Amino acid sequence: IINPYDEWYALVRAIELKEADPSTTIHLVTVGVADADPIIRKALAHGGDEAIRVNADSHDSFYIASQIAAVAGKECIWIHGASVGEIVATSPLVKEIRKAMPEAKILVSSVTTSGYDMAHQIIPEADAIIYFPLDFPWIVSKSLRLFAPRMILVMETELWPNFIHQAHHQKIPLVLVNGRLSDKSIRHYLKLKPLFRELVNQMNGLLMQSKEDGLRM
Repeated sequence: IINPYDEWYALVRAIELKEADPSTTIHLVTVGVADADPIIRKALAHGGDEAIRVNADSHDSFYIASQIAAVAGKECIWIHGASVGEIVATSPLVKEIRKAMPEAKILVSSVTTSGYDMAHQIIPEADAIIYFPLDFPWIVSKSLRLFAPRMILVMETELWPNFIHQAHHQKIPLVLVNGRLSDKSIRHYLKLKPLFRELVNQMNGLLMQSKEDGLRM
């Protein structure tokens, strides 16, 4: 819930999920809502199992401590895949990293629920799996400080401007892996060429799928 106007949508969605599967655990998160207590009370009354309040000026995080204890502040390798396709491509990479660096802590993130669920199914080697933080400067900055990764690997072309900028600002190496950039996509990026050029320059490496993708980049 980013603002009070999201409240009813969140509650209706929680009820739908509970009705579809009563065993579903619902975590409702309020972010920077000035008066969140009434929202939290209603959330818990309508099927929420836990409500987490995050203030823009607080040091709280979005993550449940027990789920991230293995990687938080442990110089993990953070690998991000947007959804199912990218997560499938992430799986063999994680396996190879585990073989080469058995002591390394590995954090995997995804944007979508389907990607998050797939990661749990096919990447048992990961020490923690999370949803990718919202791309607001203060949120990604706090997440990066929390995990303090030694390196970030971003799969394909998942370019979040604030995340990339904050990683660069905190001197965390970030590499695009299995990158791709189609003729159609480049036309859109060229409309924002100064911004896109800045993003590319803030990354530490570009490992593209093909020579053509590399030339477009």
